[in-house]
Amino acid sequence: MVIVQEGHWLVNLVSEYLFLEKIWAKDESTLKSCLQRLSDFPLPFWLALFVEGTRFTQAKLLVAQEYATSTGLPVPRNVLIPTTKNCWTSMAPK
Repeated sequence: MVIVQEGHWLVNLVSEYLFLEKIWAKDESTLKSCLQRLSDFPLPFWLALFVEGTRFTQAKLLVAQEYATSTGLPVPRNVLIPTTKNCWTSMAPK
């Protein structure tokens, strides 16, 4: 199975495709359902994440800086703060 996040990243699992929209409210149940099916897979397997970046814009930088300030993270000047929910959900114990 391959999880495709609107062209932003791929996860190679077995031999299917799972399309995500990069909107956690929509993707959470889809991803968890997929991972639940894999938890019953009869053989060991590797879950490979290929995380790609996003296009940098001044507007996205301002959002990242506001988020960093509100959560106590270092405020970025030239980079964005990565989203990690899909990755952490993939690695969470079932």
